[in-house]
Amino acid sequence: MVLLKNTGILPLPPKGTLAVIGPLAQDRIDMQGTWAIDVAPDHSVTVLEGITAAAPGARVLHAKGCNIVNDASEAARLNMHNADLPSVVIGPASPAAMLAEAEAAARAADTIILVLGEAKEHAGESSTRADITLHGDQPALVRAIAAIARAQRKPLILLAIAGRPLALGDEAALVDALIWTGHPGNEGGHGIADVLFGKVAPSGRLSLPLPRNVGQLPYRTEDLPTGRPIWGLGVDVAGDTAVDGTGRHVFRKFTTSCILEGPHTPLFPAGFGLTYTRFAYGAPRVSATALTETDTLTLSVSVTNTGARAGTEVVQLYLHDVAGQTSRPVRQLIGFARLELAPGEARDATFHVGPDDLRYPMGETLASVTHDWEPGDFDLMVGPDAEDLQAVRVTWARA
Repeated sequence: MVLLKNTGILPLPPKGTLAVIGPLAQDRIDMQGTWAIDVAPDHSVTVLEGITAAAPGARVLHAKGCNIVNDASEAARLNMHNADLPSVVIGPASPAAMLAEAEAAARAADTIILVLGEAKEHAGESSTRADITLHGDQPALVRAIAAIARAQRKPLILLAIAGRPLALGDEAALVDALIWTGHPGNEGGHGIADVLFGKVAPSGRLSLPLPRNVGQLPYRTEDLPTGRPIWGLGVDVAGDTAVDGTGRHVFRKFTTSCILEGPHTPLFPAGFGLTYTRFAYGAPRVSATALTETDTLTLSVSVTNTGARAGTEVVQLYLHDVAGQTSRPVRQLIGFARLELAPGEARDATFHVGPDDLRYPMGETLASVTHDWEPGDFDLMVGPDAEDLQAVRVTWARA
């Protein structure tokens, strides 16, 4: 599970009145994911069951809110592996009636938890989607419940259960906390409740970036260099006041940062994930900046838990080969270290990098491919995710 946003409302106290709203809140089959075809649904713990069991002193309300899909043909496609026990059910209630029930539950609650996302067959083999935003009436449900939460000043949490990255830019802006769960399996309901109520602090990280919108795709962490780099040649437009946290323009004409409607950056980058404490990084330290093929470089960075609770930080190491016979990725994950730190504790994450880590496949044909490395400059980048990185340049030479 990956905690993507938290304004401070998580973890929740297991008390009060909780509204658990959404078409996946009571779902069993879709918890298993697309590759669990012959599942026993009664083995799955639903999100609603997990929350209810973990908060025996709370009053738990439930409303479906909307269907995953409203089209019968689409529902049949999504149920093809479980037609006898369909997970995607279009019930007799109208969309208006389901929304009204959800709004009533939200108004009666102290805290609202939305459980939205995809059916298991939305992802996997031969399951292509035309759009990777939340499907059907789910975006409208989020907007309606968010309006109630704002008006009544109630915490709003979104659990995104899906088998692929979704574009959640609109939804992320409306909620106080966002957790990405994937399809979490049999014990998913208990696991989600453990994170929500703080029995376990989340430590998961995204393996892929989540885009702001579908227009950013394809979006890859290990992109190759481009002739129009964002901070290379380009034009900042006069009168454009949209800037990032460092004051740089999010739109630059004639570069790859040229999406007219918003930033080019991902909503959440690969490697990103929060927990219930905070961490501070020192500057990276290397054993040498000039090495030969017989040398192993040691890179260390100090990480301090600056919060009031123990937590796990996942320190990530990326590599960029500055020049090669074939263009090399602008960043390639080559290592990570998990540090479990008590409040106030500081510890080094240490990585060892040698020529074997610099190798990549070279050759004119598949039959002639070898894995080798080329001498030259390399950037080693360390940080908590694929965007928030500190870089050190080193040079490797042949002996």
